[in-house]
Amino acid sequence: MFVFFLGAFFYTGQDFDISRTAFWNTFIGSVLGPFLTVVTGYLALKYIPVSQKAIIASTKGIFVVIGSYFYFGQLPDTIIIVGGLVTIIGVFIISYGSMLKSRKHKEKKHSKQYL
Repeated sequence: MFVFFLGAFFYTGQDFDISRTAFWNTFIGSVLGPFLTVVTGYLALKYIPVSQKAIIASTKGIFVVIGSYFYFGQLPDTIIIVGGLVTIIGVFIISYGSMLKSRKHKEKKHSKQYL
């Protein structure tokens, strides 16, 4: 992504002069969102199976919304929040279905051993 945007900056002739405030806001945002999500994801692997890590990864948006609310005092539009919730619910449904499928497979395998 960095290379793409760097190329876009050169192509459009944008100025690279960034204010200190904008730089620090960008830095803080990059730490609060992806970094905290990755750290919590790896820490969560101590307590949950790896197959359910997708649930943790899908919560990155929640960290971004909470961080932006505390830092900027603003929440995103309602449609953005609804879209994020739909995405997270979808990941939960897929993970739950995968868990049920795995459980059925184990039960079949277990029942065949006794036949």
